[in-house]
Order: sequence, then C-alpha cells, then structure tokens
Amino acid sequence: MRDNRGPVVVGVDGSEGNDTAVRWAATEARTRGLPLRLVGIFRQHLPAAAAPMGAGWPVTLPAVARAETEKQVARAATIARGFEPGLEVGTEVIEGDATLELLTESAGAELVVVGSRHRQALGSLLFGSVGTAVAPRASCPVVVVRGRPGEREVGAWTVAGVDGGPGDHEVLEYAFEHAHRYGTRLKAVMCWQPHLTQPAHWSHDRYAQARQEARERITEQLAGWQDKYPGVRTSAAIVNDHAAPGLVAEGHGAHLLVVGSRRQHAVTGTLLGSTSQAVLHHATCPVAIVHTGH
Repeated sequence: MRDNRGPVVVGVDGSEGNDTAVRWAATEARTRGLPLRLVGIFRQHLPAAAAPMGAGWPVTLPAVARAETEKQVARAATIARGFEPGLEVGTEVIEGDATLELLTESAGAELVVVGSRHRQALGSLLFGSVGTAVAPRASCPVVVVRGRPGEREVGAWTVAGVDGGPGDHEVLEYAFEHAHRYGTRLKAVMCWQPHLTQPAHWSHDRYAQARQEARERITEQLAGWQDKYPGVRTSAAIVNDHAAPGLVAEGHGAHLLVVGSRRQHAVTGTLLGSTSQAVLHHATCPVAIVHTGH
C-alpha cells in the first residue's frame, strides 16, 4: 500500500450504475478513514456543423454541459452523505477528457472508483470504457463497480486472482487488507489449464501432483499474509478454466474481486491485459485492478 494517503476519488456521470459506485466508494472511504472526492468531468460536444454527416452527435454548449455535470455531482454528494453520514465529501467539476483528468487525479489519490458503462445524453462519458483506459496507467489502484458487492452477512468472499507469479504479492496485499476492513473471508483463486501449461506426455497422476503442488504454493502464500491478518479466514481454489471466465465465475456474488495488471506507460499504455480487461467487461461484482509491476 502507498504511504501517501490521498482521498478516494470517484468519477461522476449521473447514471444509475454510477450511483452504486458512489455508495460503494463512500463506504470504502469511511472504512479507510479518508475523505471522498467526487469529480464530474464534462467535454464540450462539437457543433453539429463539425460533426461527420449523419453521426447524430448532440449539440451541447459548454455552459449547459457544465450545469448538468454540476447537478450530477451535487446529487452524488447528497447520496454519499446520506449513505455514510459524517463522511467528509469534496466535489469538483472539470472540463476535459475523462481519462486524462482521472489519471491526473490518481496521482494524489488512494483509490480511483468508476461506475459501470452507461451513456448519458449531456456531457456524455462512457465511464466503463474510461475505467479500462485509466486502470493500467493510474498511479493508484482502480475499482470499477460492475455490480453490487455481495453481502458479507451471507458469506460473501473477497476473491483474489493469483497465478503463482511475483505479482501475487500486490494482489494478496490488497485483498487481505480489504477482507480485514470489511470482515469478509478471502479466497485465492488460480485458474489452471494443464493441457496448455504442462507437458502432453504427463500421466494423470503427474497432473494431479502438479495441481497439488500449485495448491500448496497458494496455501504457503496465504500463510505468510495470515501472520499479518490473523483474523481473516482463507481458502484456496484451483479452477480448470481460462483465467477470465474462471475468475468471473468465482467472483459471482463476491464482495470484491481483485486482479493484477502490469502498469503500462502513461502515454502509450492504453489497454489492460486481456485477462483484466475481460474480467472488467463480464464481472458481476466490483473489481479492483492492482498494479503488479512497472
């Protein structure tokens, strides 16, 4: 975790999915003991004369777009304060590109949160797409709230996607800290495809042995983190599936699904890795994207 603790930043677009993200982020800020910062970003639409023929782009004056965004941010602040009374909530409305502005915000944030994909008529922003653009380039973890978190009272897990590599350290660190704050159990999931990763001549017994060795590696990793978070109950699962569908399935009903992604260059890195991107597109629970390298 980072030493410089900034606010939890939320990109606001006024959609129903964004309302869920605001509530999620408000609770996250409260459990972290941090302020919440709501940022509305609008961009002036091109005049109709400048739009490609037949594109059907709306004509929105900057003053109208700003006013609409200010309403959205004020409404989000009301939702956050009502959901988490006493929470310190700051707001700002900015004209610019959503991705670039949230990347700037991430430099001083503990966490950036965006909602799922929704299109708005005024000041239109695709925050779901913005999330996939921001996550690999941000200076802090990014959470895309794809759906409501599972209730811990009914046994929801914090799910950590691991692969046995060095990036597991950052993923497990984030997942354990989250599980500790919310009082959830933690499940480390490795998606394993022996027919792709192991020699074809191996016997059934050798495959079974390799699977057991993989489980033991995960269990070892978990034991190290349990020394720091002894109250977090853990389990490990080896899933015979591709990484993305396997993690999406394991994350169904989860409180949070945590996956790793190598940080990409601030200018040229525009896409997440295929697994992280697929998880963001199909998950049914909030997804945290954690940087696992440079």
